Amino acid sequence: MSTWIESWLSALNLGTESSGVLARIILAAAALLLSFIAFYVIRRIVRGVVHRLFERSRVTWDDKLRKNKLIMRMTLIVPALIIHLFIPTVFGGYDQAMAAAKATLNMYFIIVVVLVVDALINTALDIYNKFRVSHEIPLKGFAQVLKIFLYGTGLILMFSVILWRSP
Repeated sequence: MSTWIESWLSALNLGTESSGVLARIILAAAALLLSFIAFYVIRRIVRGVVHRLFERSRVTWDDKLRKNKLIMRMTLIVPALIIHLFIPTVFGGYDQAMAAAKATLNMYFIIVVVLVVDALINTALDIYNKFRVSHEIPLKGFAQVLKIFLYGTGLILMFSVILWRSP
């Protein structure tokens, strides 16, 4: 794809180096646009279809999923997956730029995973609190400690990505 765009831009007498850079900019813009469109479409599908299914069901735990935005947070992964597919095409031949883009994307993945697991913990705690045993054995403190561990692990992983070191 990149070579096709480069040859098209070269035919416009832009020069080889200029057409190469401009082709990569066009590919990056296309990747960003495609990821935003995919994100918007998946969000609309989730809001429309999944939430209607949740409203029609008789169980109450799916209402907790919606309240804690677990499914909506999971949709944050879609644009990152699309960008991940485009990174080799956009940054091919530019190793440092590719490494920086992958590091940025890895940090985004870490943030999304932390947000999804946080919502999962909140959902599990909300469901547990509906049971009678939750009054005798409260787990809110345990959930908070688990979240501290989760966010601490997320920070350590992000620093390892920034510093290019193993955690």
